[in-house]
Amino acid sequence: MEEAAANIRDAMDTWITDAIENGQAIPAPRTATRKRGPLEVEVPPSLESALTRGAVREGMDINVFVTTALAAAVGWRPVEGDPSGTWLAARAKRFSGPADPSAGRLLRFTAIGNAVLVALVAIVALVLIYVALKNA
Repeated sequence: MEEAAANIRDAMDTWITDAIENGQAIPAPRTATRKRGPLEVEVPPSLESALTRGAVREGMDINVFVTTALAAAVGWRPVEGDPSGTWLAARAKRFSGPADPSAGRLLRFTAIGNAVLVALVAIVALVLIYVALKNA
């Protein structure tokens, strides 16, 4: 009996190692006492107001909005075969912004390039004004 239990543990370890190496989701262990219920979180009134406004803006129930925002904040993805998680994951991805981290760098580069171009145009304009006034 102990040998069978050891073989099961070895098989589990091998499967988990393979899943991690291949980037596969590892489902949470199932337990008979697993219970789903409300999660109570105390938030400042100003944050509650902001969450309510966000839920109204998105046309969502406040609980769904908060769940979606939390999923986006931690980068949550549903385990394979979780039908209720597909919609939530898609919405959370939209909440979390662009998936491409280079998008922020491109925006910063563009803004700096624009500032340099404006500065050069201003310098040229000042030189032209100086030359015009000197020759007048």
